[in-house]
Amino acid sequence: MLNSKRREWRYPKIIAHRGGGKDAPENTIAAFELGAQHGYTMFECDVKFSKDKELFLLHDATLDRTTDTSGLAQEKSWQELEDVDAGAWYSVDYQGEKLAHFSDVISYILDQRFRLNIEVKPNPGEAYETGREIALYLQRTLRQQIDYFVERFFTEDIRSFFSELHESLIQTPEPYCLKNQFFISSFEPEALRGVKESVPQIPRALLLETWPKDQSKFWALLDDLDCRGVITHYEMMTPEFVEECHQTGRFVMVYTVNEMSKIMNLLNMGVDSVISDNMDAVNDYFTQA
Repeated sequence: MLNSKRREWRYPKIIAHRGGGKDAPENTIAAFELGAQHGYTMFECDVKFSKDKELFLLHDATLDRTTDTSGLAQEKSWQELEDVDAGAWYSVDYQGEKLAHFSDVISYILDQRFRLNIEVKPNPGEAYETGREIALYLQRTLRQQIDYFVERFFTEDIRSFFSELHESLIQTPEPYCLKNQFFISSFEPEALRGVKESVPQIPRALLLETWPKDQSKFWALLDDLDCRGVITHYEMMTPEFVEECHQTGRFVMVYTVNEMSKIMNLLNMGVDSVISDNMDAVNDYFTQA
């Protein structure tokens, strides 16, 4: 059971939906770059498997809406998906933009010292495995960051090493902290179970589109999955639910809020973060806060 004292989650107040909202082809590196240009430091994206179990970014089950190709994504190998144009559907300016491999996105997030909400969008029957493999990939990648500094400890001047270590790990610890830089969310409880049973240090958040009929089972599920947060459609959120989540130490987020008046109302209600398509929202928030 979570500690009843509210935890202080340090996520930004506004998170960019699918990288760049509706101002760039969603879930592409170009979208992340656009969001960063607008002041975002945390992003949301959707991840699933290809036919050969490569992790990549795509929201829909099919490729029809956001690429120049049709068909189920799970029926195509990553080699086939690498040739897909994921930008031309949006505008000629993004023609040739590729589907984003998960490893490229994580490299970008680490290099730029951003944060990421990874939504597991599994193919049918692959929820547990997809959540597990995302978690294990993050663990391996973050361990490589540690290995980098350990190797330097034995091969370089000790004063130079500790000077850089202090800069990277003490002054700006988030990029190297599995608990703070990433969290994994999903509408699929089994995806979150896959995360919990492989790398439990990674925070998990359950996504909700409608309120469950049995509230007691809902809270029991959050406890069972050790979820650190809940993300709902913004129209569902109430002050009472925010308070109940905070009392159990959980953060509360909402999707997908684009009007600044609604964003500010939700934040004033106590919602910890909102996920938005509005690329001007970060600057507008700091103007109004």
